[in-house]
Amino acid sequence: MKRARSGKGVPFVNRLVAAFNCISLRYLCPCGGDDLAVVRVDLFLTFAEGGETYVPLGQPEAVEYPPAGEVIYMDTGAGDVFCRVWCWKNGDRSKLAPSTTRDAVNIDVMPPLGPGDAANIAGELSEMLRRYTGAETEIHFLTPDQPEFVFPDRAEIARCDRLECRTAARRRTISGCFREQTAV
Repeated sequence: MKRARSGKGVPFVNRLVAAFNCISLRYLCPCGGDDLAVVRVDLFLTFAEGGETYVPLGQPEAVEYPPAGEVIYMDTGAGDVFCRVWCWKNGDRSKLAPSTTRDAVNIDVMPPLGPGDAANIAGELSEMLRRYTGAETEIHFLTPDQPEFVFPDRAEIARCDRLECRTAARRRTISGCFREQTAV
């Protein structure tokens, strides 16, 4: 959004990234994607403790440490932060490339948008991916009542908008940590 507002173009990586960038700009909600080939264990949406490592997109030599309390999306196996500030800041370690074939796209829907909007936005992105990339898609939601889900084993996924199994032999879990935040 910063690029668009400043008059800079949005870079083209592939049709997947173009689709979720369109959704992000249309609804003003952050969307991010991660290459599942780099996921070691499970993906976890949580609050940073302060010691996690993050490599900013396009800066593979830089290392940052999200402050305690910041919402991060991380690989529990490597301790790598894939996204910071929900998915406003995508990381370099899980970046999508033209060669990416297995990925996860997350959409962070927050007020003033609501749960009904989340379903509509996810459905619209899913349809765009099916239409323009031939993707197989599946939609899952993390909520306080449903803080995690496990993907069924699948050996071949060309591209999808969900977090899925990295190998046919293992099941993957995505989990979220929810707590009330007090505005300061």
